[in-house]
Amino acid sequence: MTTTRPATAHPPLLAVLLTTLALAVGVVAATPAHAAPSAPNPPAKSSAAGTTWVRAAHLVPGVGTMTIRLVPFAGTSLADAPKAAIPEAEADGATRILEPAVGYGGIGEYRQVPAGLYAVTIRPVGSATDTPPVLAGTFLAQDGRAVTLAALAHTPSPRIDVLTDDLDRPAAGSASVRLIPAAPDATTTTVAAAGGPTLADRVPFGEPTRYEAVPAGRWTLNVSTTSDARPDRPTSAAVTVASGGVYSVFVLADGKGGVTVKPVVDALGLGSAPRRGVQTGGGGAATRPADPALGGGLALAGAGGLVLAGLGLRRRLQPVRRPTR
Repeated sequence: MTTTRPATAHPPLLAVLLTTLALAVGVVAATPAHAAPSAPNPPAKSSAAGTTWVRAAHLVPGVGTMTIRLVPFAGTSLADAPKAAIPEAEADGATRILEPAVGYGGIGEYRQVPAGLYAVTIRPVGSATDTPPVLAGTFLAQDGRAVTLAALAHTPSPRIDVLTDDLDRPAAGSASVRLIPAAPDATTTTVAAAGGPTLADRVPFGEPTRYEAVPAGRWTLNVSTTSDARPDRPTSAAVTVASGGVYSVFVLADGKGGVTVKPVVDALGLGSAPRRGVQTGGGGAATRPADPALGGGLALAGAGGLVLAGLGLRRRLQPVRRPTR
């Protein structure tokens, strides 16, 4: 994918631009260790036909608040999405607002968008839509799927991953839980439930575990990490999971050299929901999106690459493939 507005970046500007790559959505600040899971209106029914469920997570510390928009390419509908259990991403002119603002540790709510090809644009809150985005790329939303767009990694080299969200309801009396290790200084993360299963055993940074069934109820999660940058500072968190619930547990930096745990509800209730990961693609027949700042510089890279505006760097959206159960 071709970058837009190439420029020579001075070191301070380079640092600022690189850190702002670490974006995705959600306006919830990091949750204290002993807290119930945050519940961003989790989906409980299957999505309407022809739509994708999308949410995003801002998991890179030290960056500002951003606005995330999806800009439909020609052939992608901007019309209202069919009614379903969750709201659609708000249409605003020629764009859809995925999240109006997000800071570190924010995990957004699922939003419906009509299936199709979009440009993703990321700008500081309050920026006009005709200003160059800090980050832009393409995203192919496919019918009947659910995905988390997660900004991950250390500030100098952030990336955005597409995480598969498996929202199938677990058996009665059980909850389904996965771990997402997202503390930048932690090389590996281990999480074990006191008196219960080990959810993650030395899992590398940024690699989600598969969902595991655990008995519903209150659990104490013991967290330890390894790091080349600091000594391990083990922590624990009390988490309550409901029968039939699906949860992601994020391990985040606490701003004090340690880590904190943020449990988030993926789904609750009866029924099924989209479960397959959104694939990325260029959509060879698509034309460029209606965003004046993108101009002709946002090339379609055949597999949906991301562009750092103003920098000669690229990050490609890749689906995370869960191990077979």
